[in-house]
Parts: sequence; structure tokens; C-alpha cells
Amino acid sequence: MFLHPARHFANALPAATVAAETALSGGLLIAGTRVETAAGWRDVAALAAGDAVWTFDGGLRPLAAVERVLLPPEPGRMAVRVPGGVMGACGDLTLLPGTGVLVGTGDQRPEMTRALVPAVALRNLPGVTLRPAGGRIAAIRLVFDAEEAIWANTGVVVHCPQGEASQFPRLDAAEARALLARPAARPLAA
Repeated sequence: MFLHPARHFANALPAATVAAETALSGGLLIAGTRVETAAGWRDVAALAAGDAVWTFDGGLRPLAAVERVLLPPEPGRMAVRVPGGVMGACGDLTLLPGTGVLVGTGDQRPEMTRALVPAVALRNLPGVTLRPAGGRIAAIRLVFDAEEAIWANTGVVVHCPQGEASQFPRLDAAEARALLARPAARPLAA
């Protein structure tokens, strides 16, 4: 009877975003995202099969394919905005809520020093916001011969999956938010 929706539901997620939290987006990156290549930092939209991209493990790997997807406007579709300076990003970075982001866990066990979290879980970090995605979204999937993680906008490590299996532990949105609330969790160092 005396519920104040604006106050009590201020951190609630739109229904379309809740579905995105449960699964990673399959490696879709929004055009404008810059990745480190053999030729320097380039927009993912400008890449082609055969271009070499620096990966998280330090190797230079050629792209097997570059898939371009035009996502139609969808009511309730959200995007995650990571401002420059957060997680080592050199400039603002926009991600789909289900984009896999690799973060350090602070855990000493070798198999748990880093984990994949959906980008939407980053929204509780200072400055990170969830906002309406707007109209059509030009998205790009970088395909390698094997699963990779690559640097985006200098400091954010994003996942480029190859199938369902992953070498990185995957956290769902609730586990990821709990991890990111811990002081030991951190972005990965370049």
C-alpha cells in the first residue's frame, strides 16, 4: 500500500536483461570496441579474417572469421557502459549484458585465479551503468581456431568463446556480483 517503486526497484533489471544475465552472449562485441592487433589498436568493425589479434595469454592469433550481426531494435534491450578509467579501460566501452569479461578473483588456487562474468554484473562497479541500447546494434563476433580472451579498450579482457566448453570458470550474474563486491577481485593487468 505504501510501496515507493522508484526507491525500492531502483536497482531492478529490465526483464530482457535478466535473461541475458544467465548466459554469455557468444562473444558479440559492439562496433566501436577497440582491440589490440598486430597493426595496433583497431575497431572490431574494421577487422577481417586473417588479421592477427593479441590475446590474453600474450600470443598473437589470426582470426579464423569475423561474423557481423545487425541486432534489430528490441524493446527493453540494454547495454553496459564501462567508463574510461574503470577496469583499465582507456576510454568508454559499451558491452552487451551477456558479454563475457575475464576478471581476477583474488583466489590463490591456480584454477580459480580468474573467472568469466557477464558484463551486466559489472554494473555495481563505480561509474558502470546499464542503459537502453537504443536502435539497431552492429555487433561483431571474432572467431579464432580456439577459445581466446582478448584486450578491449586497453584494459578490459573480453571472452571469444569457441563452443560451450571454457578453460575459464564461469560465474552467473549473482556469483559475479558477489565476487566483484570483494576487495580482492580486480581487473586483469596488462
